Amino acid sequence: MDTVVQWNIRGFRSNFEELKLLLNRSQSAVVALQECRLGEGQLPPRGYTLLLPRGGSPRDETALLIRNGTRFSEIDLKTGLHAAAATISLEKTLTVCSLYLPPNSPVSKLSLAGLFEQLPKPFLVLGDFNAHSPAWGDSRRDGRGRMLEEFTAENDLIILNSGEETFVHSAYHSTSAIDLAVASPSIAAKCSWAAHSNLCGSDHFPIILTLSSHFNARSKLDYGSVIYGSAKKHVLRALDPIHHQGLRFALGAFRTSAIKSLYAEAEEPSLEHRRMKLAFNYVLKLKSLPRNPCHKVVFEAPLSDFSAITKSEPNLVANTFEHFKNANISLNIIDNLHVQCMPPWEEHNITVDISLTKQNKENTCEVAYQKEFLELRKNFQIIMLFFTDGSKLEEKVAAAAYFPEHPDRSKATRLRDGASVFSAELEGIALALTEIKTLTKYHKSFVIYSDSLSA
Repeated sequence: MDTVVQWNIRGFRSNFEELKLLLNRSQSAVVALQECRLGEGQLPPRGYTLLLPRGGSPRDETALLIRNGTRFSEIDLKTGLHAAAATISLEKTLTVCSLYLPPNSPVSKLSLAGLFEQLPKPFLVLGDFNAHSPAWGDSRRDGRGRMLEEFTAENDLIILNSGEETFVHSAYHSTSAIDLAVASPSIAAKCSWAAHSNLCGSDHFPIILTLSSHFNARSKLDYGSVIYGSAKKHVLRALDPIHHQGLRFALGAFRTSAIKSLYAEAEEPSLEHRRMKLAFNYVLKLKSLPRNPCHKVVFEAPLSDFSAITKSEPNLVANTFEHFKNANISLNIIDNLHVQCMPPWEEHNITVDISLTKQNKENTCEVAYQKEFLELRKNFQIIMLFFTDGSKLEEKVAAAAYFPEHPDRSKATRLRDGASVFSAELEGIALALTEIKTLTKYHKSFVIYSDSLSA
């Protein structure tokens, strides 16, 4: 997955260090910046190329940062708007445009249309639009917001915002949503929009767009379609036009577009191949569940029972087994999945006591903690005790579980270098639980003391 960031930085030089931190955290391939106010000879952060507007577009308000090693082609925009754009090769080629619309400058549908027409599809237009509308999460609607609503509807564009605020007005202590991400339909379904949790020195939150290689929401034609493997082909072909029509709507393609080109552009398989994949998944899952009622029917019945069915009566099992054979996939390597015998609602309740956390750690002395701990232990006089801990020294991480009644049964282990101390605390508890499992024949109750509230 690739990441694209949009941010009204409110001064490239003044927030340069925050920008470097943001790039380091997000590892973004592209960053669209607004209100850059670039000075003479300004250098980009290490590892990035700084792209400024060309042609008639003003040069001091917008910019693109493109990670070194990423192939791109700069677009010479003919517009009076503050905009910079480039066609960039990520997992898929797309156009990214950084746009800034000052709050008091007039903007028309005509000027926006002139800009958008110059952008090769698929494209993302990211920036500070200074437009207010409830359609993208703002509390009010102004003239520019109404105009932008109409413009996106008329041109079949999609605003990706999730409704979060993107701007904090420091003088009035108010928030609004004025930073927008506008996408062409074919790329919109693969974009995930989120506002950063930190202003990073600006009064606008950075916006993080994650581009996935595939859209996760599936068509309703998928649901239960495994059983379609037993249907005749001429019956299944009736579903294909519905699938193709959906792809045309999503891509904005013409009715005369070739079917194979729709599959390639949308990165969607045909329904036949999709059903084959789902049948593979079903058989593999069924193979791992020997207690499933269908397992015996599919895997223990003689294959001749299925092969005897005539070609005019297709069979899911016979067809899928044939596909496995052609793909040289052996079902014998599939391990069984062991389902827990005891259902969750019959498991013993585990009591968690966090009364020691009520004390303020900074203002409480060790003696007071020891007294509270001894009082707490009085409640567990006849219960087996375990103490767990996790520690980290530089990159070295370890965990331990101590059993006072039988020190020889205490456990300790090393975790992989670089693991978090939280993982170590959990590993310590896991060690104690493993030992408790061996003692349940002799004792019924146990208590584990851990110094990690998060664990």
